Amino acid sequence: MDDPRETRLIPTRDGVARVPRSQQGTPLKDYFQNAELPDNLEQAQVFQSANGPVVATPDPVPWQEVHDKEAQGYADKIKNQIDEKGYYSKTLSAYADRLSDQTGYPKDEMKAMIASKFNEAFEKDPFDYLQQVRAEQGLPTRERDNTPSRDHDPEM
Repeated sequence: MDDPRETRLIPTRDGVARVPRSQQGTPLKDYFQNAELPDNLEQAQVFQSANGPVVATPDPVPWQEVHDKEAQGYADKIKNQIDEKGYYSKTLSAYADRLSDQTGYPKDEMKAMIASKFNEAFEKDPFDYLQQVRAEQGLPTRERDNTPSRDHDPEM
């Protein structure tokens, strides 16, 4: 039986490819030089298995204290932006993209991580804080939209 801490099991059309977690993959763009690849394969890498090369995304790096500090820094910047400019959504998305690129974790998870850090530091999530700031300024506020949507960030 394979130890999942040491061996990665990657499903393929021919079965399962076993790749040591210690193996460094080759970026797909380097493996297929001079080929134009779709954006969704940007982080894909080629790993060598006993049955030949296999394409997969790299394992995310283990979450580290430096990532916590980075997420907190982004939360602080979002608060400052809300205070100064009165919005945050696109900035949160951009920061989540950066953190996702650094760690390999999905963007949605990184948005949640930054919002969680914001909540820990300021005792409100970014949306509620924005609504509070708008109310204090006498500007219109709105209710939270609880409709699940991947493309919608609640913001004024």
